[in-house]
Amino acid sequence: PGWQAYDGLLVGNNGWATNTAGTHYTQYAFNNGLSAQVITSYSIASATNQAARAPRDWTLQASNTGAFSGEQVTLDTQAGITWPTIGTTKTYSFENTTAYVYYRIALTANNGAAFYQIVEVEFLKENTSKSFFNVPLTKFDGTNDYLNRSSALTGSANGKLGTVSFWIN
Repeated sequence: PGWQAYDGLLVGNNGWATNTAGTHYTQYAFNNGLSAQVITSYSIASATNQAARAPRDWTLQASNTGAFSGEQVTLDTQAGITWPTIGTTKTYSFENTTAYVYYRIALTANNGAAFYQIVEVEFLKENTSKSFFNVPLTKFDGTNDYLNRSSALTGSANGKLGTVSFWIN
């Protein structure tokens, strides 16, 4: 289930997996879309069973509307990232002084597998190692959590920290 990419657990095959390659999105809304945060780094934990499923190319985008229809800004772009060891966590820093409500990672290529797998995503505040995801999301209702290419909204988790959404294009 997609919400597991934000649950703070780096165990086994826990996390988010898509059912195809191509372009996929994972988006986080702080405080269910009610508050903005200045994020200056993030980490991604790769697949724990096949490095080829880990993302290779992606952008980190931010928005205060959540529409991502032209108003968003790109905060970071990564290309050609390899994961020589399965279960690796990599952290990326960037310049940002603006608070945004919505942060979205747009995956555009992996390392050769038929689909993506991310075990964990964490967003970090400036000058701190404290993650926004140090408490598991506890209000996930267990419905619509499997990714399905024919659905527009294929998973969500509403919890104390915010709303997580997953789309497949």
